[in-house]
Formats: sequence, structure tokens, C-alpha cells
Amino acid sequence: MRRAFQFYHPKQVERAVSMTLKASGFNPQSWYAQMAARGAWWFVRYRAQKLAAANA
Repeated sequence: MRRAFQFYHPKQVERAVSMTLKASGFNPQSWYAQMAARGAWWFVRYRAQKLAAANA
């Protein structure tokens, strides 16, 4: 899993959040969708850095 995190791009994370929100019945184009996408992108980058540091 640690190697997979480094290949994600912000647009991919944004689409994943949008699909999840749409499936949940929320508007995927809303301001909270953008905030959730930013939070998810931060989490992906944080985990990638943490896993890379643990491997080094």
C-alpha cells in the first residue's frame, strides 16, 4: 500500500470524493465536496510521507 499512495494525483482523489458524495445523495459540486477533496488529498499525502519515512 505504501507504494500505491505515491501514484495518486489530486484529480483522482477529487473524483473519488465526488463519486462517494453522489452515491450518498449529496451534491458533488458543492463547497463541502471541495473541502472534503482537499482533506482527502492532504490525508493521502500525509500517509505517503509517513509510510515512506517508515520504510527509510
